[in-house]
Amino acid sequence: MLKPMTRSIVFGLLLSFSSVVHAETWQAESILIPDPSTKCPDTVRTFEFSAANGTMTVKTPANATFTAPISPDGAVSLSFTAASGAGTVIIAGNALNKNLQMTAPRSLPGCRYAMRPVAASATPESTIEWRVSVQQVSGNVQKCSSGNRGRVRQTGLNLYLYDAGRASGAPTFATRVNSDGSFDGDVRTTFGANSTARLKVAPGQGPRPMEYVTYANVCGYRVVPD
Repeated sequence: MLKPMTRSIVFGLLLSFSSVVHAETWQAESILIPDPSTKCPDTVRTFEFSAANGTMTVKTPANATFTAPISPDGAVSLSFTAASGAGTVIIAGNALNKNLQMTAPRSLPGCRYAMRPVAASATPESTIEWRVSVQQVSGNVQKCSSGNRGRVRQTGLNLYLYDAGRASGAPTFATRVNSDGSFDGDVRTTFGANSTARLKVAPGQGPRPMEYVTYANVCGYRVVPD
């Protein structure tokens, strides 16, 4: 039978070993969970997670780091303000089995993204950004914005349009383009709750033209690189 001091040493070693075993780092992609009742931005971003000593740490694509405590059963809920203008983002679920979901309740109500673990990427996604003019080409001038200056950002295959006139800083829309850089389909916009538009993007990897038409008021815009 072990003496009390010996038992304490063994117990301490077991606790130390357990904390090392449960210290883990992984990468995960945000994958849209389809919902027929709502249209959500179908973008994929890579986050880095780590779980150690009862704490989950998340490194966002913008290289910002946030932490939250992990319950004994693995439950965790972490919230932060997104640099992209999406407002409050919540990542919640179970950190021990990596079953996590991401939501942005205020800016993207009804949209849910599964945080799917992936192999660590050897090279980060490249980002290119260019200035544009957003020009109204169709629609009622009394109901449609006359257009504005803006910028387009593409990170990997994720494309974002930012309008200089939008005080919130949120992108007008975000979507995932095809491998050749093109896109032709519906996207969710930030013009209103569940507002959508038809977007067409020309092929390419750098500055290129695009057009979109909102379903509400049928406002048409051409996005022209400077």
